[in-house]
Amino acid sequence: MALFGPGTRQHMLVSLRRDLRLLLPADPGRDRLLEYVHLFDPRARLAMAGRIDVGNERDLYITEGLPIDPEVAAETGVPAGMTMAFFVQNNPRGVPFSTIGPLNSKKELYVRSERLMNGLAVRMGGIAWPEAAVLGEPLRATIWTFREITAEQVYGVIAKYAPGLAPSHSAFSNLGVSTWRTQDGQFEASHWPKETTAVLRPDAPRSIGEGFYHRTEAWAVRLELAIPANQADPRTARLVGECALEVAAMSHGACVDQLDFRVRDPRELMFPRLSAT
Repeated sequence: MALFGPGTRQHMLVSLRRDLRLLLPADPGRDRLLEYVHLFDPRARLAMAGRIDVGNERDLYITEGLPIDPEVAAETGVPAGMTMAFFVQNNPRGVPFSTIGPLNSKKELYVRSERLMNGLAVRMGGIAWPEAAVLGEPLRATIWTFREITAEQVYGVIAKYAPGLAPSHSAFSNLGVSTWRTQDGQFEASHWPKETTAVLRPDAPRSIGEGFYHRTEAWAVRLELAIPANQADPRTARLVGECALEVAAMSHGACVDQLDFRVRDPRELMFPRLSAT
């Protein structure tokens, strides 16, 4: 089953102008694409019609890659060097005989889709559109670990990257959360003890793997810049990534970006220039 039937060219023209999309310089093949999708949701599986079932729940799919004809590229303003297009298919799932609505709303699926496509673009040298709204928020990286890690251990690593880092009071200090800020207020780090991470984020990202099912037992560390992710200086963003990955290695944890992708390379926090206009 193809994504588009008769009139494929016209459908491509419409989709490349309107639909959420990922553009890549070459077809990576489904197996390689699946490896990257696993960094967002380890449950992802290959599906029918060349698609990828992102959460193995049949509600969010990445379509089979479609070649972009040079004439179509010129007509729709596809950036030079982008030859393949991938789209998403969202299927909200309802609860039988329920009056409380679907299990996942169209809005929730769309937000997940935006983050997925943007995260893949970062890692695969592509371009996503539209830009995920979360990239307009302060750049951050979060480390999740199920091995006890103390605030002193965390500070010992982070202080090497942020001269002048000093303790600071926060609204969560009474929960045992330790917070540090630089003197200029441009960088903040925090240590979240076990049983406090639900306050940090009510629902942990799927990218932490099996730990998702035991998320209340996790410790967490968050690193955050004051500037939005899509405006952060690339060198500074990379330093945050290096720091976060060192904390993750020290704590045997998983580093996750604000797109809910597992971070393996500090350059994956360099978000400017992601989206097509």
